[in-house]
Amino acid sequence: MDLYFKLLGMPVFTMNDVEGLYGNIHTARSGVKRLIDKGMVMKIRNNLYTCKSGETLEPVANPYRIATEIAKDSFVSHYSALEYYGYANKKIDEMYVGSGVNFKNFTFHGKEYVRIKPRISAGVVMDGNVRITNRERTLLDSIKDMDRVAGVEEVMRSVVKMKGIREDRLVGYLDLYDNQFLYQKTGYILSASHNTLGLSDAFYAMCAEKAGKSTRYLSNANKDGRFVARWSLVVPRNLFA
Repeated sequence: MDLYFKLLGMPVFTMNDVEGLYGNIHTARSGVKRLIDKGMVMKIRNNLYTCKSGETLEPVANPYRIATEIAKDSFVSHYSALEYYGYANKKIDEMYVGSGVNFKNFTFHGKEYVRIKPRISAGVVMDGNVRITNRERTLLDSIKDMDRVAGVEEVMRSVVKMKGIREDRLVGYLDLYDNQFLYQKTGYILSASHNTLGLSDAFYAMCAEKAGKSTRYLSNANKDGRFVARWSLVVPRNLFA
């Protein structure tokens, strides 16, 4: 029981953390196994554990904290970050985790932790004990990978809720990604929320200039759409329905 109360102070812990309490890896393993057998500790994945609350019988660690502790560089990203900031419209069963460390997707307590390899390193911050992309990086990542993690409609619904987005950060991250299609999609999607986001006309002109002239589909999920000349995009007909 003494070990359980000590571990309660570490929402997510490894066997190395427990060894630090005992000074002996064999004793640490025995102690954790005993608590698992008693239903007081839960194994998240290999060498990652959390205590079970005696009051709620739920894991002490929430999914955002777990995502932060999967690897030394792991962070909450994409639709999961939108959910964290309160912009998502629905709860999903996936937790999207950015990490340069190649780990296999796994499921814990009904949530699947899905790794997405990051393309840039900028825009990752600590919010308390949670490592997460900031709002601007979250916005761009969600647009960039919308077919994979949410879909264009969910991204649009989230964007209209966003406020206080810093234009200089968006420009900086777009420059790092250096992707014509991302400029194209970003310009179109954010222009639909111009009044909400307060971005300048110069921002949209920059997106249009760097988007190139190629005609693309906004979403691979829906090829039946209408053509938007300014952005050379074919967008779903019922997008704003």
